[in-house]
Amino acid sequence: MRTFNQFVTVQLSPEMLVKNTGSLPAYLSRVQEEKLRITGQLLELSSSPEDPAHAAMIRQWQNMCVELLDTIHRFRFGHRATLPASAAPDETDIFYGSVEEMLQAVLVAMEQHFSKLLLPGLHLPLSYAARARQQLQPRLKAAERELKKSGLDPDLLELVLAPVKRFTGDADVRISFQELAYYRDLLGQLVTAASFESVPADQFNLEAHFLLVHLNFNSAEYFLYCTSRMRRWLRQFSDMQGRVNTLTWCIREIRNIPPFRDGKGFQANGFHIKDQLAAWLEEERIFIRTLMTTIAQPPAAANPEEEKMTAFLAIPQAALMARVYMEEGIIRSTSVQQLFAAVANMLQLKKTDAGMEDVFRLKFFNPSLATVTTCKNWLSRVLDRLNDYEDQMRAHTGY
Repeated sequence: MRTFNQFVTVQLSPEMLVKNTGSLPAYLSRVQEEKLRITGQLLELSSSPEDPAHAAMIRQWQNMCVELLDTIHRFRFGHRATLPASAAPDETDIFYGSVEEMLQAVLVAMEQHFSKLLLPGLHLPLSYAARARQQLQPRLKAAERELKKSGLDPDLLELVLAPVKRFTGDADVRISFQELAYYRDLLGQLVTAASFESVPADQFNLEAHFLLVHLNFNSAEYFLYCTSRMRRWLRQFSDMQGRVNTLTWCIREIRNIPPFRDGKGFQANGFHIKDQLAAWLEEERIFIRTLMTTIAQPPAAANPEEEKMTAFLAIPQAALMARVYMEEGIIRSTSVQQLFAAVANMLQLKKTDAGMEDVFRLKFFNPSLATVTTCKNWLSRVLDRLNDYEDQMRAHTGY
């Protein structure tokens, strides 16, 4: 493998090819031999029992093909820069194109037969990304056409297809092998769902959400879309119990959606959208139940000696600030459970409320962008107040 790498990076450079144009057929044969050798071993691996050593071998070949394809792309781009702008591809340019096709064929074979063994986070080579764009474009158009026909909400349609459109429409966008596989799955399953027997638009929109949660489409935009639509839906109920019942139904339905391929999703390292939505729904349900309890039981006369300190923080904000204070060493705690107990007492929450500690724990480890922004805003106001105190004290002392 090392010998072949040296052959490509040295012998196939534009500087060397200028001196050896007569050797192009022999060089192409050498690349062809290496391609046949690797594909032959791939066939043997595909028909043999699984072995942990196979993964290491597949990933070595994947790394080699990625590096060599980027090298050939750089050589080809550099060679084209020496040609007149209107010049047709010459013998060297055609040679580089043939080498790229053979190396790409090896990657295609690995994607088709060993997708689970590939390095998921490795970025696609530039020429391979261009090939992937050409393949995705007709699938993207078909998906958009079928989803519009099925009545998918236009905002949701644009949101879901936006990442694929961004990749297919911009040659500078780099994605990984895992992202490419996810885009293919996303488009394929959306088209399949839209191609079934036609159903009312409302029902198809629910089916689309089921599919997106199953596929773990864990983008921040999708989470915000779902929560805003849910708030709009809840406002249709005039009674609190109706809202609680709706949230309970949604929580049960979301928890019953099966996960997708070992937890992988749109954002490989992001929190699962199923858990994010379930936690948010549970938080909303707790909030509404608290309101119902407050309305049903008028507040008793306050006793100044027994009145507890209260803080006007929502659970996600309290969880985030507790984490920040703990990481900065301002407070010390041995567990999240201990932190929750202290925060629940300050906020006058019932620690026995169903799911409240789970929400606190989830938001402690996975705060949302909105929560971070809210905390930063009121911390900024606190800093402004401290600056005012400092100015007053300096003015008083004469400094």
